[in-house]
Amino acid sequence: MKIICAVGNTMRRDDGVGIRVGELLRDDFPVLFCGTYPERFLEEICSKKPQEVIVVDGGELGLAPGQFREVSPEEVDRHTISTHTLPLSLFSALIQECSARVRIFVVQVKELGFGEGLSPEVEEGARRLAEFLKEMEA
Repeated sequence: MKIICAVGNTMRRDDGVGIRVGELLRDDFPVLFCGTYPERFLEEICSKKPQEVIVVDGGELGLAPGQFREVSPEEVDRHTISTHTLPLSLFSALIQECSARVRIFVVQVKELGFGEGLSPEVEEGARRLAEFLKEMEA
């Protein structure tokens, strides 16, 4: 089984992109909407014993807004936005302790000011990433 961990803050514009990807995938995968506190879901993740956990978040990759790429747990903290209480690298390490493989996908953000809704480029990137993850499963 795969679990999607949708991470981000929907009140900070594009930082909510991980949540948006989760919304787009909730009919295809079990999705945990982790917000800015993914560590709150560690017990639930470990109790389900998934084979793979896919973490989706927004961040700074130096790419065009909306582009995404997979990053390693070791490098994720250099690319994600520090709105999380626990670094995603530590969150990933804790998940790996309960035998799950962790993959992290980061979408390049554009706007991080206070407000709701994604910029058009990041919304499109969320849709592309959701489709990519569905195709990976097929």
